[in-house]
Order: sequence, then C-alpha cells, then structure tokens
Amino acid sequence: MVSLAVLRKVRGLSVKQVAEHMGVAGRTIYSWERGEREISIQNLYKLLSYYQVDMLISEIPSLIPKKPD
Repeated sequence: MVSLAVLRKVRGLSVKQVAEHMGVAGRTIYSWERGEREISIQNLYKLLSYYQVDMLISEIPSLIPKKPD
C-alpha cells in the first residue's frame, strides 16, 4: 500500500514544500499522512496532482491511513 508520506518522499519533497504548495501548515500535512486529520477530496486531488500521480477512484482509500482504534 502506498501512503501519502511515501509519495511525498519518493518525489523528494519536504513537508514544508508541500505545505507551502497546499497553503496549509506543515502539521496539517503530517496529520494527513498519519491519518489524524481527514483530507478533503479536493485537497487529495490537489496533492496527487502535485506529486504527479494518477490514481483510480478505487485506489484512493488505500492512500488514506486508517485512524487507530
């Protein structure tokens, strides 16, 4: 399973770079990657576009970490 953190790291991007592009705080990027905060579908598409990744709708749930029980 590919995670948002893996996609960021594969592209050689820092959390700060991604946060600046997305217009959010770095802690928001971390919380999306860890599944602590839900990412909106608009932000997910913007993020995937920034990472230059094409995804099928059916693959999107595998990118979002499950929240711990």
